[in-house]
Amino acid sequence: MRPGYASGFETMRSLVNDRPLEVTGQLPDWLRGTLIRNGPGLFEAGPDRLRHWFDGLAVLHQFKLGQGQVHYRSQPLQSPDFLVARRRGRLYYSNFATDPCVAKFRRLFSAFFPRLELGANANVNVTRLGERFLALTETPMAVEFDPRTLSTLGVIRFEDPMADNLTTAHPHHDANRGSLINVTLELGPRSTFRLTELLPGATRRQVLGAFPVERPSYLHSFGMAENWFILTLGALVVDPRKLLLRRRPFIENYRYEPERGTTWALYDRRTSRFQSLQSEALFTFHHVNAFEQGSDLVVDLRRQGSRLGLSRCPGSSRGGSWRSAETFSPGQHHSLRAAHRPQPGAAPHPSDPTRSPLSLCLRDEPAPRHQPRLLQHAGPHRRDRWP
Repeated sequence: MRPGYASGFETMRSLVNDRPLEVTGQLPDWLRGTLIRNGPGLFEAGPDRLRHWFDGLAVLHQFKLGQGQVHYRSQPLQSPDFLVARRRGRLYYSNFATDPCVAKFRRLFSAFFPRLELGANANVNVTRLGERFLALTETPMAVEFDPRTLSTLGVIRFEDPMADNLTTAHPHHDANRGSLINVTLELGPRSTFRLTELLPGATRRQVLGAFPVERPSYLHSFGMAENWFILTLGALVVDPRKLLLRRRPFIENYRYEPERGTTWALYDRRTSRFQSLQSEALFTFHHVNAFEQGSDLVVDLRRQGSRLGLSRCPGSSRGGSWRSAETFSPGQHHSLRAAHRPQPGAAPHPSDPTRSPLSLCLRDEPAPRHQPRLLQHAGPHRRDRWP
């Protein structure tokens, strides 16, 4: 095994079927249930080598907890990407950072036939919708699986007219409606981000709101608070024409253009409308949390970059020192604060004249680094060959 992070790019040469794990420390007796995760597990297909963690063919992982013990099982997700690679002996679909030759000649047609079949290598996230368990990635197709056996049940195809090309890998659950909220992106001369809602048992998504853009940002996740959805549209952007026509892997078509700054697209669930704010350039993969505090909307996220100007929010409903920061460590934890406060010469809120327009502040907070390690492999395990 290669040292360090490089071992994370090694193909799993064997699978595990219900093997007990050694527990470091002690699990409480009341902790019972099943934890399911997915991730990349296969990085080669014949002569082709996958180059990114988002590209590795998906494997499901199951941890059963009970009576202070943990049992582990793994199973490859039978996605279209996996099945075609196994049948052809090489890659077929374009991936996040790996693009086989055959996919390059199909990209032109997707500009005119956006519902053309895409891969669904759902190796990023798992979620639940009603009684259905779904594996997800950034293509707008989920793969359903059985949470008990990890068997693949099939690809879910939506029966709605949306010609979306991409989606986020981290939807949110609306606890009041039992629905799944996500953001999709339709690429075109005028690209559009859409907030969508999917109810349990439904195959048609409902559009909650749309936010058109000229150069769409890379969006892996978004935030949700009680009355708001937050889309952080950073400075890593793409020209849709180049994305559809160039012979490059997906992510290599994006360019970091800090002069564009960052657009915060804020959807007010009470008015069903978007508002937008601008800040300095940043990039984030994950929104950590979002909540409302008095008149403030606070968004916690993990930001990558090298410089960010920060300022004190006057009259903030939350105390604390707001300051300017010249530099910070990449990956530091940051929060956005958008507040309804009067601004000199500002027009009333377009949908509610009694509310002031939004203003924006940013501040930095060190992220906790301690991550407890509960489980580790112990000894040889049962070797089940890849199917």
